[in-house]
Amino acid sequence: MKWKIFDAPGACLGSGSFGSIFKCQQTHSKIEAAVKIINFKSEDHKKAEREVYISKLCDLERSPYILKIFDFTVDKNMCKAYIFMELCELGSLREYLNKQKGKRLPEIKALELFHQILLGLDVLHNDCSITHRDLKPDNILCDNEGNLKIADFGEATTNDWFITLCGTILYMPPEMHIEGIDKNCSVDVWAAGIILHEMIFGEIPFKTFGE
Repeated sequence: MKWKIFDAPGACLGSGSFGSIFKCQQTHSKIEAAVKIINFKSEDHKKAEREVYISKLCDLERSPYILKIFDFTVDKNMCKAYIFMELCELGSLREYLNKQKGKRLPEIKALELFHQILLGLDVLHNDCSITHRDLKPDNILCDNEGNLKIADFGEATTNDWFITLCGTILYMPPEMHIEGIDKNCSVDVWAAGIILHEMIFGEIPFKTFGE
């Protein structure tokens, strides 16, 4: 596939330590998409390759609640990796919540979005044997229709049992703090529950471990 990347003002959809996300367009089909440009100095390109591999496994199930990856390429001369993916112009669930009064949603809307998260996790866990391991509002995107897409699979694994600790502390279950290891896909279920609380009440239930 050949892509045209838009770098004009307003084309940047987000940025962070990993690099930046821009709008782009597939030159033949004219399909608009997004491209995550990852700098090797800030993130190992092997992590990007794993994200693409996991996403392609998910794509076989064609879930509408998991972000679709179109293409992936590495420019070793420029030390950059390019992940071309589904465009979600409404940004992350975090950005969506920040725009709401009190950073929270009506309960009916929160339950609707929570149901979408669970449907995405059902495909990940039961159809693909994948655990996300870093589920949080920042890693869930909103498409133009307001539907959620689970994204950012850089920490995901296909293993049933993990010996490495990763993720975001405030979305980790207690056993990860106590024992220092992931257990299984239940870590995603715990994180989803934290996200539901956050959507309804505008804050996470536990500010620090031990509460």
